[in-house]
This record gives sequence, C-alpha cells and structure tokens, in this order.
Amino acid sequence: MSLIALIFFSTFSFAQTQSFGPVTFQLIPGWVCNKDNQNLVCLDKSPQSKKNSALVLSLKIRSSEDSLPVYRDQLSRPRTLYQGDMASPSIPKGIKDRTINSDLWVEGIHIGSEIPEYYTHYLATVSGEYAVLISVSVLQTEYTEGLKTLEPIISSLKLTTPQTKNDIEGGGPIVNPFTNGQNQNPAQALQQSANRIVVLGYSLPKMYVFLAAGLLVVLGLLGYAILSD
Repeated sequence: MSLIALIFFSTFSFAQTQSFGPVTFQLIPGWVCNKDNQNLVCLDKSPQSKKNSALVLSLKIRSSEDSLPVYRDQLSRPRTLYQGDMASPSIPKGIKDRTINSDLWVEGIHIGSEIPEYYTHYLATVSGEYAVLISVSVLQTEYTEGLKTLEPIISSLKLTTPQTKNDIEGGGPIVNPFTNGQNQNPAQALQQSANRIVVLGYSLPKMYVFLAAGLLVVLGLLGYAILSD
C-alpha cells in the first residue's frame, strides 16, 4: 500500500463521528459507544484494551440550576461515592474554564467520585435547551497514559447549537418547545408515569382507577347482600 493510501485510511479510521443531542466528537479506533435516551457510554473494545477507562456523555433538559456558574460551584466541591452502605467523599483536584472548538466548558477533576481509585474529568456546559455533562474516568495508576489516549476525543468536542450570552453568563432556563412551555426533566416524567395506569388503552390517574375499583367492590357487596335476603 502506498504512503498516500496509508495516510488516507488511517485518517478515515480515526474520523468516526459520534453525535448525541447537541454534541459531536470524533471517536478513536477501537472505541464503541452505546446510547439510550439520556446517556452515551463509550468504552475501549480493542483487543489490547486494559478496560481501565470510560467516557460517559449525559443530557437533560435545562432547569434553573443548570448554568456555568452553578457548575463551577458544584464541581469545586467533593462528590459522594456510594458503595452499598458505605459513602466516601471524592477528592477535588482542580477546576477551570476550558474552551474547546469555540465552546466554553467547565472542567473539574476528582479522585474517587465515580469509581474507587479512578480519576474522573468532568466537562459540563449548556447548549440551547440542553444541559450536558461528560465524565472521563481513568484508573489512577494509568492516569497519564489513559488521559493522553482520550485527549483527541475531548479536543474534538463540538456543540451543534451555538452558545449564547445567556448560556455563558448564566440565566433563566431555556423553554423546551416540546413540553408546551413546561421544563420537564426525566425524573419528573418518570414520576408522572408512575402515578398513572393504562386501562383499556387509556392512561388514567391511579387514584381514579383505585376509587372506581373500590366503588365496584362496594356495589358488589351491596348486591350480594340484597340477593341473599
């Protein structure tokens, strides 16, 4: 194979563009991503991988608590890692603003915030109606090498929705046009779903269904009493 062809195929194999919500990035060879509605989880699946690093990208609809000033405060504090009945605080190792491809992110570094004995770099920002959080975790003993491997992914991050002054300086939440002016996060949606039940194809409040069922029981008992007299 000629040198030109080799360069072409090497570049092509690197340029695996991933997109998730308002975020795009270039995935390095050997890495594979799986996603659901809120998270994109990327792991090294190459044969030589030591399985000691991971990248997770999470999205949610913005609320009044989602702004860069709030993220600076949150990421400067210890985070709590729960393991069964044990809870341990992480060790913050630094926080800074970082511009990646003209977009402003807040980057915080912690030890033991997601996995014991792992460094985790958090990159948080807002874009349009979304709040974005990326966590990059690397085993502490392989931190320098692992972070160097993952840096091309981080450096390729790009927001498809341009940031506004409101995004950067902090302000009220952006109205989500898909919820008729009501901002709703996934937890709220799950809570609402838990309070409803489907009967004959109709989604009804559980309270109404239980009241109707109770009324039928009472009527049944009354009917039984009348017939037995």
